[in-house]
Amino acid sequence: MIPTLFIVSLLIFFIIRLIPGDPARVMLGDAAPEEKVIALQEKLGLNEPIYKQYFVWIMDALKGDLGDSIIQRKPVVEVISSRVECNLILGIMSSLIIILVSIPVGVVSAVKANTWTDQILSSIAMFFAAVPTFWLGLTLMLMFAVALPFFPSSGFSSILESGDLSDLRYLVLPAITVGIPNTAIVIRMIRSGMLDLMKEDYVRTARSKGLSNMEINIKHVFRNSLISVVSSFGFIFAALISGSVITENVFALPGLGKLLTDSILQRDYPTVQGVALLLALVFMVINFLVDISYAKIDPRVRYND
Repeated sequence: MIPTLFIVSLLIFFIIRLIPGDPARVMLGDAAPEEKVIALQEKLGLNEPIYKQYFVWIMDALKGDLGDSIIQRKPVVEVISSRVECNLILGIMSSLIIILVSIPVGVVSAVKANTWTDQILSSIAMFFAAVPTFWLGLTLMLMFAVALPFFPSSGFSSILESGDLSDLRYLVLPAITVGIPNTAIVIRMIRSGMLDLMKEDYVRTARSKGLSNMEINIKHVFRNSLISVVSSFGFIFAALISGSVITENVFALPGLGKLLTDSILQRDYPTVQGVALLLALVFMVINFLVDISYAKIDPRVRYND
């Protein structure tokens, strides 16, 4: 994991510097005198050789210091921590949608394979899997925040600060926007996994022993189909992150996704590096936990292998 994180840190550091634009020029404006721009570059350390800039940043990062935001003039750790709440709640709500919808729909679609029920459910799942996240978000906003003002159209009030759980209404539409496309993907995974397992010998053996279809489908087929879902969770998590970045910009949420895009546009190198490194670290931890879970679910697999 450590070598991977090191490589990721290199990519993050150098790719952001390939984007045209100078942070000092962005901060001072195009009309600023060149001597002021040069002075600010020296103050920010941008005039140093790029390898030296990376060495200083990575050594500080190992100590938990991600530097100071060029734009917000605050420690990057402080800037990131102020945005984490929104992402955590959005992630939990999106995951609940995925679990509560995909499992029953996926099972029904598999059990009723090649029927009208299956065709309708599969068509709906394929539609939402293909719908662009920004289009779904805008549609939900127009329908349930503008035409029918059931939910706020944008923003988010910190629940930790207000203590008011009713502020969760700010994240209902964003959670649906992030969750539904990924729900459609998981539905397809469960359906295809169950249909493949229904052809296995142990399923025919279970039927010959007189077990009911419900017991076979739930206890044996569905349970084993989750192996493919768990093994693909890293991909699902990556889709959640990318969907959250788009959704946060559509609904103007104060999350890490919007912070990342704003920082890229403003050439705030330390903030971009900090957020990207955090997301990469979380992604690697998730994949590590998925590997362990996969070994627990499927006894044929051992993590040491």
